[in-house]
Amino acid sequence: MDVAQLNGDVASMDVAQLNGDVASMDVAQLNGDVAEVSEKLERSLSMDTEDKMETYHRFIQDGKDVARQGDMHKALKFFKLAYDIHQSQKLESRIKKIEELISQNDSEEDEEEFVNVNGSGLMLFKDLHSKLYDYQRREMEWPSYSLYRDGLKGGILADDMGLGKTIQVISFLSGMYDNELVKHTMLVMPTSLITNWTKEFAKWTPGMRVKEFHGTSKGERTRNLEKVQRRGGVIITTYTMLMNNWQQLSSYHGREFTWDYMILDEAHKIKTTTHQNC
Repeated sequence: MDVAQLNGDVASMDVAQLNGDVASMDVAQLNGDVAEVSEKLERSLSMDTEDKMETYHRFIQDGKDVARQGDMHKALKFFKLAYDIHQSQKLESRIKKIEELISQNDSEEDEEEFVNVNGSGLMLFKDLHSKLYDYQRREMEWPSYSLYRDGLKGGILADDMGLGKTIQVISFLSGMYDNELVKHTMLVMPTSLITNWTKEFAKWTPGMRVKEFHGTSKGERTRNLEKVQRRGGVIITTYTMLMNNWQQLSSYHGREFTWDYMILDEAHKIKTTTHQNC
C-alpha cells in the first residue's frame, strides 16, 4: 500500500507539475503574442501617422505654390485639406486671412462690374449702362430713381416714339432688381406689344425672371403668376386680362398681394373707365 500510495503521489505530482508547466507556457506564449500584436499595431500607426503628415506637408506646400501664382481660391482648398489632417492655430489663422482676402477681392470685382448712374446711387450693370444714351441715363436718375429714393409714388415717362422708352424701363428695372430694391413688378400693355417687350427683356436682361399672364390656358397663367409672386420677377399682362382677373392678380394664396411697381405702356388706354379696346 505504501508503494502504491507513493506511486499515486508521484503520479499526482507529475500531473500537477505538467499542468503547471503547460499553464506557464500558455501565459508566456500569450504574452509573446500580445507583445507581437502590439508592436505591429504601433508600427502600423506610426506608418499611418507618417503618411498623413507627409500628405499634410504636401497640401501645405501646394497651397503656398498656388498662392504665389495668385490663385487664392485653390490655395484655400489645399490649406483646408491640410487642416482636416492636422489642426493648428497657425493654419486656422492662415485660412481665415485667405477667406477675408477672397471676400474683399470678390466685393471689389462686383463693384467694378457696376456703374453709379449719374451719381444717383443706383448701381447699373456696366455693360448695360454703356449701351444707353446720355438722356436715357439722366432720365433713369430723374425722375425714375429719384421718385423711389424720395418715397414718392407715380411718374410718367413721356418721350417721343422711337427714343427707347422700353429699353430705359428695362434698364431701370434691372438696376432696381440688382440692388434688391424691388422684387415684384406688373407690366400692363396692349396685347400687340407683349412679343416686343418679352424679346427686349431677353436681349437686355436675360437673367431677369419675366413671365406672361396672358393666353387661353388658365393653368399656365396661374403657374406663371405664382412663380413671380413666390420668387420675384416681372409679370407681363394686358389691360383686358387685368380687368377680368384683377382679384387673382392682387392676391396670393388667399391673401392680399402688393406689387412694388405697376408699369403701364400706352397708358392713355386708362383715360376712361369705359375704354376697353385693349
